[in-house]
Amino acid sequence: SAALAGTIIAGASLGFQILDKVLGELGKVSRKIAVGVDNE
Repeated sequence: SAALAGTIIAGASLGFQILDKVLGELGKVSRKIAVGVDNE
């Protein structure tokens, strides 16, 4: 049904937003680690 499809799309969209945020945070952490290694 259309309602089910809408729910799935909304869920997928939210999932991608969360994934994007997590990947962004991980990227910051890896850059900090890389900078820390360079500084030593």
